[in-house]
Order: sequence, then C-alpha cells, then structure tokens
Amino acid sequence: MSRFGRALRLRSPADFAAVRAQGRTLHFPSLALGWRAIELPHNQYGFVVGKRVGKAVTRNLVKRRLRAIIQQMQPEIATSHAIVITAKPAAAGRTFAELQSEVQQALTRAKLWSGSGKTNQAASQAQAPIARDPSEGSA
Repeated sequence: MSRFGRALRLRSPADFAAVRAQGRTLHFPSLALGWRAIELPHNQYGFVVGKRVGKAVTRNLVKRRLRAIIQQMQPEIATSHAIVITAKPAAAGRTFAELQSEVQQALTRAKLWSGSGKTNQAASQAQAPIARDPSEGSA
C-alpha cells in the first residue's frame, strides 16, 4: 500500500483550523471526525494524535493505524473533502479492528463513506491465521 502523497495531506495549521471553523464534527469514544467540502478533485486527510493519547510510541502506533484504515477505505470515501481524524485517549487501548469499525461508523454517519462493509471483512480475513492440516506434515 502506498503512502499518502503530499497532495492528500493537510499540512498547515490553517488547513486544520479551517476544518474546525467551517466544517462539521462528530465525536465517538476513541476519535473525533471533522470534515468540510473543498475545491479539489480528491480528499485531503489530517491526523491529530495529542500527548493525552500516550507516549510517542503509542501515539505513532495510533497514527499509523488510522492512516492504514483510511488508505484501505479511501476508494469508497466521498471526494472533495478535507477530513481530520483526532484520536482521543481511548484510541490507545483499541485494536486495529476496533478503530477501523469506529472510523467506518464515523464516515457512515457523516455520509462520506459508501462502503458495504467489505473493507472490514477483508481486513479481518487478512489478519486471520492460516490453518494447516496436521496430517500433512512439514516440508
């Protein structure tokens, strides 16, 4: 999976402030979703993970998980929006699947996601261990 290119990221504090001031926000137990319409043919994403979430290692883990979730869901997210996901302290204790479910709920309530749940199923199948038949023996 490719990284978020420069064009897909919110970078300046003014961009984040514009989403807060002119956009809408939904709150969930482990994250807040802010969004507003923009005049670009693609979305721009910003992730905020403050020190309340935990130490640097924990904050980076939460940010990597959120980025990966958005990358998986990106084809089904409505375009021409600036989207900011702010992690709350509860996000540190959530698994990838729990965060993914919450992001999916948030995007659905914001009417930004047109997915059918396939992303969540594909992720859980990808993480499932491969069962081997014990009668096969090792090669």
